[in-house]
Amino acid sequence: MTRTEKQRLSGRIITSFIFIGLAILFTSKILPAGWGFLLFLVAWTPKLSQLILRRFNWAKSLLIHPANILNYSENRTLFFRLSKENTYAKLVEVLKQNHWVIQLQNPNTGEINSRTVKTAFGNNMYLKLEQVNAETQVTIDWVDFRPWGNPNHRDSKITDLINQFEDSLTI
Repeated sequence: MTRTEKQRLSGRIITSFIFIGLAILFTSKILPAGWGFLLFLVAWTPKLSQLILRRFNWAKSLLIHPANILNYSENRTLFFRLSKENTYAKLVEVLKQNHWVIQLQNPNTGEINSRTVKTAFGNNMYLKLEQVNAETQVTIDWVDFRPWGNPNHRDSKITDLINQFEDSLTI
């Protein structure tokens, strides 16, 4: 079992325990009427804070950290036989065509931070481009805020984006 599969499984287990606990609290007469909503907010505060933090560029290290079990993160490294400038320009073009919101783009450092248009749940993608000899190394950090998501669908989204990038290079 890989790290990401363990991460996804532990996120599902924690979510299940939260729902079971809330169901017990709401159906029992242990708590007064107004406390159920307060407990719901306390249980979901970490997830809600992540959904807010995804809009800030400084939160990248928190979101892709291996100990973060509330979302799914993946890292891929790709190599292209293009200059860093051309690769950067084409990646920005493909992201805009696919309706990604680009939060940060810095051609000097080769960073592109983007997220999907969905405001609540969705994906963040952090791209880092580096020139390595005659190739450009593209590091993709992918964060999915739905740990219950289908991994095949997620992989197909990443692969589709890479294929669209490669198709945009053909003349």
